[in-house]
Amino acid sequence: PANEVEYLFAREIHDLKLPGVRLAVLAACDTEVGKTIGGEGVAALSRAFLATGVGATVSTLWRVSDRASGDFLRHFYAALAQGQSSSAALRFAKLQLRRSQSAAAHPRYWAGYILTGSADMQTPRSTQSVAVTASALVFALLAGWLYIRRGGRTQ
Repeated sequence: PANEVEYLFAREIHDLKLPGVRLAVLAACDTEVGKTIGGEGVAALSRAFLATGVGATVSTLWRVSDRASGDFLRHFYAALAQGQSSSAALRFAKLQLRRSQSAAAHPRYWAGYILTGSADMQTPRSTQSVAVTASALVFALLAGWLYIRRGGRTQ
């Protein structure tokens, strides 16, 4: 059926082998929310991606606005394309939204994005445009999945 929802589970991610992937951006709502395991911490999607060999992840702690996420990720990917590390690019994107004159200046729109893994992860200059394009494609796929999951509604 057209409205059938499909989910990606951590156990499915664990089956992937992604040792060459430097950064995975999980730009949907609540991607860092997971099950708390005593003595282990939170078992979220970022942890599953790190287990596959991904160097770092950017994920969200709560529901994020589609429009503000688009603005945030545009700044984030632009900073990556300029050679900034993933942690510097994340900081840059947060500051851009914080300093904006829009509603997205409120922390609820940008503070929920966190980096897990290597803070120094950089996209090699020779592959930056490919990485940014691939990341944009992943974002578009996640946004489409989220749109379908919500039954065609946006925030």
